[in-house]
Amino acid sequence: MKSNLKNYVSLWELQDEAVRRLPGLAKDYYQSGSEDEYALRENERMYRELRLRYRVLQKMDEVDTSTRVLGSELSFPLYIAPAAFQCMAHAEGEIATARAAADRAVGFCLSTLATQPMEKVAAVTEGSIPLWFQLYMYKDQGRTRELLQRAKSSGYQAIALTVDAPAWGKREVDIHNGFHLPHGMWIRNV
Repeated sequence: MKSNLKNYVSLWELQDEAVRRLPGLAKDYYQSGSEDEYALRENERMYRELRLRYRVLQKMDEVDTSTRVLGSELSFPLYIAPAAFQCMAHAEGEIATARAAADRAVGFCLSTLATQPMEKVAAVTEGSIPLWFQLYMYKDQGRTRELLQRAKSSGYQAIALTVDAPAWGKREVDIHNGFHLPHGMWIRNV
């Protein structure tokens, strides 16, 4: 089993390794999507179509991959998108992911459905990277305001507002599996 990320030559190889390591319920959750998985397949197709615009016969001694996103400096044009229930994949869940983002100076966006408290996740980055918080709008506006205030107080600099999910998606694999969070794990921010 490979232990060093440098040993993986493609994202797909790394994904295959993750699938091998995850327990059944987590594996099925992370590699499936809602409804007939159309959006999942479409996202994978579009990712495969991405191309870097390369330039030939250019000086390579001063390559700079840094960029600015919403006024924040990043060492590389990468932002870790929100993903729910990360403690199913790693004991520290979102804390480990945020720590890795800080180690590499890339941005991080925490899911509303995180399994670690937003305050603890923000604390491990020590303000070294831009943090965003992904927010679902709740019918209970007080709950939404509370989440916004907690995010602001914890140092999250932007809100990634999810407006296209007024209800839980029908995740067929999860329905067949009777999906539930493992014992002792829960959504920490709502």
